[in-house]
Amino acid sequence: MALIFNGSTNVITGLAVGGLPNGIVDADMLASSAVTSAKLASGVGGKILQIKSENFTSQFAYNSSSGTSFVATNITVDITPTSASSKIYVRADFNIWKSGASAQVNSTIYRDSTNLGGSTYGFGEYVVNAAYAVQWNMAYNDSPNTTSQITYKVYTRVNSGHHLNMGVNNVPTNITAVEYST
Repeated sequence: MALIFNGSTNVITGLAVGGLPNGIVDADMLASSAVTSAKLASGVGGKILQIKSENFTSQFAYNSSSGTSFVATNITVDITPTSASSKIYVRADFNIWKSGASAQVNSTIYRDSTNLGGSTYGFGEYVVNAAYAVQWNMAYNDSPNTTSQITYKVYTRVNSGHHLNMGVNNVPTNITAVEYST
């Protein structure tokens, strides 16, 4: 098709996609709000779209009578993805103390009511022949497939008859959720 310019309507027809030379269309030529964040996220991969981070300085204490179920801690962050195709990188950092040499601690991250780690061990187990604090971190790349608010929360457990503390001596703990496009 030939390129046709209609002088009365100022409309060009017959122009193929990519037919304009580089530099012809700039930001000033785009209509206000023509490029949305969703369009940017879908057209360009590997971009960080938002970061939500929470710091806590209060200690979480848990005394176990059964040790079989994970319990919610105070380490939590909310994020609302801008696109259902976004990925969320979530990371939690905290110190943890257990009450004795035979105490076994497991920790995991939940997305709302879904355990993102293993059902038995979560993201790992802390077993050391002593009662002292260690630094612990967990990370996970999630594909929540939603644009509704998500709550990521650290859950933990310790075997029966023991107890644990997170954020020992009010040492800061952190959880961060990073939304990114792929």
